[in-house]
This record gives sequence, C-alpha cells and structure tokens, in this order.
Amino acid sequence: MIVKFEDIGAAIRKLRIKKGLKQMDVALTSGYTNAHISRTETGAVEPSIQGAVNILNAMGYEVRILIEPIEEKNNG
Repeated sequence: MIVKFEDIGAAIRKLRIKKGLKQMDVALTSGYTNAHISRTETGAVEPSIQGAVNILNAMGYEVRILIEPIEEKNNG
C-alpha cells in the first residue's frame, strides 16, 4: 500500500472540520503552529508519523481513524 502525504493531510483536514475545530484550535493543543497545521493539511509538509499522531490526538482521535480510510481508498 502506498500512502501519499496529500491523503494524510486531506484526511486530517476532514477530521478537523468534522469536529468543528479551527486550525488554530488544533495548533494550540498539538504544540504546532497554525502555519504547520495548514501546510500539513495541504500536503506542503510531509508529517512524521509522530507528528500526525500528535495532531490527531490533539483533535481527540486515534491514528487508526486516519489509516482506515486511506486503506479503503487504495483497495477500492
């Protein structure tokens, strides 16, 4: 399975919007800057695994919620 960083960023963005959070909300709770969250969501920055986990945890999610839709997209 090939995971594209754009897919990770797009999934993070969708999850953030689903929770009704702003990028600044995630930035404040994750310890990253607002600009970093924005660049992650657009795919301009390739998040490390730990970085993605930190962002997801800041939104109240576990990492599996990020991987499952990508696996479905690549397998479907």
